[in-house]
Amino acid sequence: MSLFFRGSPPAAESRGLGDSIFQLVPSRISAAGTAVDPSSASTVVAFSTGVNLLASLVASIPLDLYSSRGGDRKQLPLTPFLTDPSGAGYGLGDWLHQMMDEAGYRGNAVGHVVARDSLGYATQVVWVPVQTVMTRRDNAGAVAWTIGGNPVPAQDIVHLRRFPKPGAVFGRSPIEQHANTLGIHLAASMYASNYYGDGAHPTAILKTDQAVNQDQAKAIKERFMDALRNTRAPVVLGAGVTFERVQDSPADAMLLEQLKYSAADAARIVGVGIPELLGLSMGDSGTYKNREQVANDLLAYTLDPWLVKIENLISSLLPRPHSVKFNRGALLRTDLVQRYTAYRMALGPTAAFSTVNEVRALEDMPPVEWGDSEPVTGAQPVDPASGAAADEPKADNGKQ
Repeated sequence: MSLFFRGSPPAAESRGLGDSIFQLVPSRISAAGTAVDPSSASTVVAFSTGVNLLASLVASIPLDLYSSRGGDRKQLPLTPFLTDPSGAGYGLGDWLHQMMDEAGYRGNAVGHVVARDSLGYATQVVWVPVQTVMTRRDNAGAVAWTIGGNPVPAQDIVHLRRFPKPGAVFGRSPIEQHANTLGIHLAASMYASNYYGDGAHPTAILKTDQAVNQDQAKAIKERFMDALRNTRAPVVLGAGVTFERVQDSPADAMLLEQLKYSAADAARIVGVGIPELLGLSMGDSGTYKNREQVANDLLAYTLDPWLVKIENLISSLLPRPHSVKFNRGALLRTDLVQRYTAYRMALGPTAAFSTVNEVRALEDMPPVEWGDSEPVTGAQPVDPASGAAADEPKADNGKQ
């Protein structure tokens, strides 16, 4: 029986539609013999750091509010609800981070609408610990919710689930799905901790072919340790004593390699691009990707599925025709030359699709007086005196 495989994992539990979230994220005994649940999974640094990184990224992406009527879409300033959805004063980013943290560990986030305006739209939504939430279906199939044992109307529940299952209210937990992967890392970490912490394995040995008693051995050790602490001069031990450094065995090296591999695997549970950002890529082609490529993969394959769900969830709380959208371009901050080249394309010289003030806003620069007008496109007559297009606005010379 090996270190990592001490038996077969238990069969999956059968669950009814009315099960609580406790049963949706049970404590699983993995194939490595370790108990895996949200609490133990949080001690896997690669996994918990990945969840926190994903939550932090989502919380940092700007959210824009739009009003769409027909084919016309207009951007609006964020409402008080969108600037601080919980009403606790911590802002939108904190609210999004709480949601992503719950969903990252349990696959679900449950919010309680605790305040509405005169038209019935939510003005305050508070995330609750999902382990306090239970659901039941009545004979008609309607879902009844309780939070902390107290009934809550279904219309006051905000529910985000990342991995939905047919016929179930709650989505799957990534921890339950990948219990064996996390369990291997937990077992390896525990073994390494015991080995290096409690195993009393010395880093070096002083050897002699002569007989020495306990007092002599103690004196030789103290003389050697004093030399190490107080001076870099050579140490004279006598009595035929030689110094031998203890090397890690091949088994030790395999253990360290297993820890690295299982850490990368734990980070992959969170999503594509997470291992690379955490420096845990294990010899695949992703090792040679630059930062922009990793950011693109992270946005396309890991962040975007979350962002779309969050956009739909928040938009469902707003009056029509309002909707929200994350500014994904904020994540892909390229270098100065690439950004300025892209801005030049956005402003012309053919079909412009941005204004000067929109570009300046992306660079955290103040607007200029003429910056909201449509950019000059196409070939324009040149003013011989200035070398600029005749109808091009004069440079602001930094005065705006």
